[in-house]
Amino acid sequence: MDKIDELYYKGHLRKVEASPLKSALSLKEAKIWLKEAEETFKVGFYRSSRVSTYFAVLHAARSVTLRDGVEVEDPLYLVNYLEKYCAEGNLSLECLDVLTVIFNLNYEDQHHFQTTRNPDDLKQAIDFGHEFINCIKNLLDKTARLPRSVIKNSIRENEYGE
Repeated sequence: MDKIDELYYKGHLRKVEASPLKSALSLKEAKIWLKEAEETFKVGFYRSSRVSTYFAVLHAARSVTLRDGVEVEDPLYLVNYLEKYCAEGNLSLECLDVLTVIFNLNYEDQHHFQTTRNPDDLKQAIDFGHEFINCIKNLLDKTARLPRSVIKNSIRENEYGE
């Protein structure tokens, strides 16, 4: 049994309806969160900046699982899921390293008291966020399952439909 099958067997992953539209919206959300991370960093709200960076990479990673029709029980299993794309040569291991670093920072901040981050570390995390979103965008482009125009038109309709 390979690693992905084991994650399904243990209930950490489960099949849901694949949604290229939700995938595109999640990637868009990732970019919005990363912009917020930059803005909050500029005004010195470092904790908020770190949380926004975490949500940016989380949404970017989820854009792959949403497109593939996979629900992940815990965000940490996203790394395991994305490893299959590394094995196929569609995603670099460095991208997964970036994801792991951001997830570890989030874990430390959540579970330790008075965790303070050096502003340089936060700026680097934001840069990592940009790098990761680009990696995911390239992965989605390489492994696209629907024509790009269909997804873009669906997003536009969603934006104006509200």
